[in-house]
Amino acid sequence: MSETPGDRHGGRSDDGRIEADREDDAPPRPGAPERSGMPMGPWAHVSGRFSPAQRSLIIGGVLVLASLVVFKLVSPTQVGYRSAKPGDCLVGSDAIAAAARPGVVRTVSGSPAAEIAGCDQPHIQEVMGQVVLPGDRGVPYPVDGAPAAAITGCTALFATYVGRPLDGSSLGATAFYPERAEWENQFERRVVCVVTVPGPGASTGSVKGSGR
Repeated sequence: MSETPGDRHGGRSDDGRIEADREDDAPPRPGAPERSGMPMGPWAHVSGRFSPAQRSLIIGGVLVLASLVVFKLVSPTQVGYRSAKPGDCLVGSDAIAAAARPGVVRTVSGSPAAEIAGCDQPHIQEVMGQVVLPGDRGVPYPVDGAPAAAITGCTALFATYVGRPLDGSSLGATAFYPERAEWENQFERRVVCVVTVPGPGASTGSVKGSGR
């Protein structure tokens, strides 16, 4: 069987191929957007509607917005200690590190602010969890009992979280217990137990199960 020109070119004749080549080489029609020879991709619709200066502003704005999103994702988040969750790592400060003592629970009343960061970033503290103080509504504020119960609860939680007793550990702990106004007005009974790295210097990585 003889081979036709159309068979040699996948069903298209030589005339058709030549005509297609001529279309590709033809100059653009009047009023048509210039072809750069490179695909515009998702910006193709922008090219015909805006001037080069406007396109630069649009692209610059998109890049700035993306940078803000990335900054938000990696920057520390400001919260109260009572809003932090077990396993959250807190940036802390040199003062907090200096006040910590290995093998000792330090008590602090109230719920100050803290910065949560990734545990792979330098930090001073790590939240172990919470314990609840006894006392229904109407029970007088236990001035001495609250910190004492906080120490007992956080000492027990330390052993479970870190994987060794607090006594003899190179780490310390901090117990944030309710102050009087929180106890009486908000009926707050929670104590936030936090592992604290004694200063100077911060820590990286989680201390959970570390046996430190």
